[in-house]
Amino acid sequence: MTALSLRTLIEDRLRALGGLRLMGIGRGADMAMLDFKGPGLEVADHVLHIQCPWRLEGPQGIITGRSDLWDSADPDDPAWMEHPDDYEKWRTLLDERLHEFHAKAGGDPTALYVRSITADDNGGFLMELAGGYRIFVFPAGSRGECWRYFRPHSSEPHFVVPLEDPDVP
Repeated sequence: MTALSLRTLIEDRLRALGGLRLMGIGRGADMAMLDFKGPGLEVADHVLHIQCPWRLEGPQGIITGRSDLWDSADPDDPAWMEHPDDYEKWRTLLDERLHEFHAKAGGDPTALYVRSITADDNGGFLMELAGGYRIFVFPAGSRGECWRYFRPHSSEPHFVVPLEDPDVP
């Protein structure tokens, strides 16, 4: 499969997110979880799970990203000083910045709609949101799952990058 066709395939698959609202960004361990929903729905019907580097930008610059997972929101927190390698024992900078982001942008119902998605040749993409927000996803390794897109209430197969079988779109 050529890089150009991977770019096209990603853009085709993620086109379904166009116009949907980003309901939230959270995490499960070190995996970012983004939930999207269409108008009139009560639950997320499109999901991205990201296991590679990513960042969230706003009109003023970087809000947060994957690297903030390994930094404490409070460097004087005794739990962080005692267990610096266990981000589940203390409040991470990522958790803090996402909380602030949701409090600010989540209160504006027009701010978080997906405006466009542009993929690159290596499995990454840029998601432009209304309100001047952007999410960059950029695989930084040569093996393993980088990210996946799926619809949790559908029998449609998950779209996983890197592709499990590069010959099957």
